Amino acid sequence: MGHKCKGLILHCIDFRLGVTIKDYLDKQNLIGDIDIVSIAGGVKDLDYAMKQIEISERLHGISEIILMNHTDCGAYGGRAAFGSDEEEMEKHKVELMAAKKKINECYPNITVKCVIAKILGHGVEFENL
Repeated sequence: MGHKCKGLILHCIDFRLGVTIKDYLDKQNLIGDIDIVSIAGGVKDLDYAMKQIEISERLHGISEIILMNHTDCGAYGGRAAFGSDEEEMEKHKVELMAAKKKINECYPNITVKCVIAKILGHGVEFENL
């Protein structure tokens, strides 16, 4: 392991999140100390996500993972795919918690945090699970 970083963030590719994710990482003092993985749908393709996590853990010895999904995600069909905002939030919570469980089974020494980025008319709000 040539170089080490604290963690990995896995989030959606959605361009609407770019600046706010950078701000989020800056507030957490993680800029320059975190691997950044963007995948359409965030944790939706968990098999692909697990490959990225394995590489980050092996190469950089990460000790923390931030999983971030967001509302109005096109990979999930957008807001129109759900009957209500509550149904959309529940879907993301279920997906994030299932991903966390799988990661914890494979990497019990890595802390996993789950976050939903709520895209609102006035910006983005983060909800920790």
